[in-house]
Amino acid sequence: TLFPYTTLFRSPYRHVFARGNDNTIRHWWQAGTGNPVMDDWGTAGRVMSNPSGFAYGGQQHLFYRNPDGNLEHKFWDQGTDQITTGVWAGGPFVGNPFAFVHKDQQHIFARDAAGALKHWYWFPGGTPSNDNWGVPGGVASDPTGFSTGSQHHIFFRNADGQLQHRFSDDPSGQILGDIWQGGPFVGNPHAFTHR
Repeated sequence: TLFPYTTLFRSPYRHVFARGNDNTIRHWWQAGTGNPVMDDWGTAGRVMSNPSGFAYGGQQHLFYRNPDGNLEHKFWDQGTDQITTGVWAGGPFVGNPFAFVHKDQQHIFARDAAGALKHWYWFPGGTPSNDNWGVPGGVASDPTGFSTGSQHHIFFRNADGQLQHRFSDDPSGQILGDIWQGGPFVGNPHAFTHR
């Protein structure tokens, strides 16, 4: 079974990443109208979750849960044409990570086995760091989110089955949140912006 994560990294190149049934990343890419090409990014047996990723400048970044339960990171750099691998500190998690770019920052969210919200981040010139956005428990789904203006937002199903919302506000430096009313739901939410 393949679990796809799709994104358009850089027109006219199209990229699709998925986890193969052998726990290897499958990577399809297409240039213009040419035939799709597939490679695996050298991850045999290491991918224990659906992948998540983004384009960042001349790079393509990919994140997934490795066999130790930790956040593994791979990125391809256009300038060097090399794939680099690392593991971001911060402890194990369950489910699938969710990654996105906010301005020049990289953010990845997931949940741990106790229901805490795990957050990894990287700013230019720094090293990867982590925190939990003030949610020590109650995360009952994989998180989703987006960046918009001066804020970045995360949504997840809480322990009561409600849609929980957290967001970081750049001008105030605060992390805020609320519950969006509408009743309980099951599974994982998916969020995006339009305009």
